[in-house]
Amino acid sequence: MAKAVEAVASEKVLRYWARLPYWTVDEAVKLSFGINPAGFSFEYEELIGIEPQFANAFAARILSLSRTFIDNNVEPIRFVDWAREFPADLPRVLLDEILRNRQTTGEGEVNRYNHLLKITLGLAMGGYGYNPASRQDEVIKEILRDLEDFGLKVHQQTLRTKLNEAAEAYGTVLKASAGKSAKSNSTLTKPNSN
Repeated sequence: MAKAVEAVASEKVLRYWARLPYWTVDEAVKLSFGINPAGFSFEYEELIGIEPQFANAFAARILSLSRTFIDNNVEPIRFVDWAREFPADLPRVLLDEILRNRQTTGEGEVNRYNHLLKITLGLAMGGYGYNPASRQDEVIKEILRDLEDFGLKVHQQTLRTKLNEAAEAYGTVLKASAGKSAKSNSTLTKPNSN
């Protein structure tokens, strides 16, 4: 790991990166090893001959993060969640700074994010008939077409992931309101006057 050791990030550098709103997958992987993203680059084939264990660990993290963050935008707090699942031991300074940053600025961000999840789920359900309990590829495609009509490109898996995330977060609310919704719909329906 000689080449990687040359690029080890200082605490100051790790704190700087922890405060950024997002990273690329490549930057996130480097940070997960405590490496300064701006100070380390390599060709896999070159590194595999010198440091095969590190090269393979690096490649495994790239693959996992690429599948987790399809849009290549890695939010630091979601990166921490990924590291717990992967599992990957993060540099203590980086982890502490990300968590500290979330406490000082993150609560508002978390609330805004949750509101956006609610809005997205509500619009998908109310406007497109989306049902979180089933896959509904056609509904997803219809939403994506409408977004594209407005010049907004969203990857299908990203939309599906966000809708699933919203459904998981607000599933109990959905179940409780489903009964009310069915009840109110039946009272609003006019009886057949034939």
